[in-house]
Amino acid sequence: MVGYQVLRWAQRPVVSPAQQPPVQIVVIPEGSSYQQVASLLKREHLIRSRAGFILLGKSKAADRKIHPGEYELNAAMSAEQILTKLLTGRVLLHPITIPEGFTMAQIGQLLGQL
Repeated sequence: MVGYQVLRWAQRPVVSPAQQPPVQIVVIPEGSSYQQVASLLKREHLIRSRAGFILLGKSKAADRKIHPGEYELNAAMSAEQILTKLLTGRVLLHPITIPEGFTMAQIGQLLGQL
């Protein structure tokens, strides 16, 4: 029973959604292990417990299914919401406008500025 309560505590958001915490941009590097991702999220204060997040991932067979990229996360998200976002690969998209008539070299230079 105590283990169950600890897991429920670990999966709750770090802060209440009513507090409207700021959005954080978190970059998951290519090739990161699930344990490294859990450590990163704990270091950024987005999850309550690294071990609880790892157990949640094991229950969903999430190891090696995390997509790399930039994610918009906040401390009011539950561990399960964060995991779902990482598993579905809903990364932050950056809009870009390519002016008509640009050459491939100019497009490459424009993209390089991002």
